[in-house]
Amino acid sequence: MAALRFFLLASLMVSPALAHAQAGPPRLEPIRSLDGNPIAEADRAFCRAVAVRDPRAFAALIAEDAVFHGSSGVTRGRAAVVKAWSGFFDPAGRTTLTWEPDYAEISASGDLGYTMGASIARGVDKDGKVVERRGRYVTIWRKTAGAWQAAVDIGSQEQPARQRP
Repeated sequence: MAALRFFLLASLMVSPALAHAQAGPPRLEPIRSLDGNPIAEADRAFCRAVAVRDPRAFAALIAEDAVFHGSSGVTRGRAAVVKAWSGFFDPAGRTTLTWEPDYAEISASGDLGYTMGASIARGVDKDGKVVERRGRYVTIWRKTAGAWQAAVDIGSQEQPARQRP
């Protein structure tokens, strides 16, 4: 029953989140109105863990049964997510990922919530040229033993508008 409740709540939360996620260009400046919001702060700590290349801090913010959806497909479970993101933790790595929530909401029950915002991935291509990808994300957070952990993460890259033939 708890799984069904989580699925239904997640479905209800993701639909408006995805609609909102399509609006406007990505922004990465902190949204002051989210300061003090516990899941916005967890989301920012999540980003800091990647920025300072700390896989332990990153893993602590991921639910054991997490499901992450991204450009490389679906990754299930904390250990698999950390492994999939290992390139961001390589001290010699040249790829970075930063993000900033621009919306955060917690359920009335206080144990689920979501954040959404903008992301920027930067790397170097095979010719040594810096490549930047902008995107949007939605993360569903679950409160576990007093700590907020990412249970579902959905990221997408912004695509240029296509011309109709």
